[in-house]
Amino acid sequence: MIFNGKMDIKIRNHMKKKTITVMMAALLGTVFAPAQEPAPVNTPGKEDPELTELTARLDESTGDRAANIVRGELFAYWDRRLNKAYQALMKYYAARSSMIAELKKSQRAWISERDVTLSFYRLCLKGGNAEVVEDGWFNVNALSLEISLIKDRCLLLEDLLVLVKDNEL
Repeated sequence: MIFNGKMDIKIRNHMKKKTITVMMAALLGTVFAPAQEPAPVNTPGKEDPELTELTARLDESTGDRAANIVRGELFAYWDRRLNKAYQALMKYYAARSSMIAELKKSQRAWISERDVTLSFYRLCLKGGNAEVVEDGWFNVNALSLEISLIKDRCLLLEDLLVLVKDNEL
């Protein structure tokens, strides 16, 4: 199909945005496609019904607004789960102050790295111009990366907790 005028510009801009998103995902090693999630630490071998429901709702979303609401809920879900994993490690190492100190140091470093990565990603989504207005497309992509970063940290801490408990470390 051949378009001209404003419609053609909208299509080209949309394609540029999609290309940038794919390139940034590759650059940062981030994949936004829903995947089968490992079970949370507190329920080994079982699927998390809340995550299953949120993932299904996101897949079934028919509009941007509905999908964005679910993304917000996914962010809150992974943030709660990350905090739970962190607190479980703090409790596990309660009698070992040196391990607590290292865990806190690690978490602070991860927060700094997360914030710098998000800042860079947001700037890239704006084409390097910090003055560009943040639209719905921008917010979806920025939130998707933030969810991915928090999820990855959460799963790392959960895996670590299982590993140290199983090996009495």
